[in-house]
Amino acid sequence: MGPLSPDDVDARFAEIIARERGVGRRVRSYLVGRAIGATVLVLVALGALTGVVGVFLAAWKYFLGA
Repeated sequence: MGPLSPDDVDARFAEIIARERGVGRRVRSYLVGRAIGATVLVLVALGALTGVVGVFLAAWKYFLGA
């Protein structure tokens, strides 16, 4: 195989860059999905905690007749 022409080098770099961008896009998509999942989990946990506190306060009020 002879020396590469500038066009061959440009094409090869373009191919490598395109592949790297595709990987970056997948990683970014994965991280965004993880962030959304974590946010939903926190919101669900806060909702559950609010419900537990509400039930506790209602029971306290009911049993103490306040």
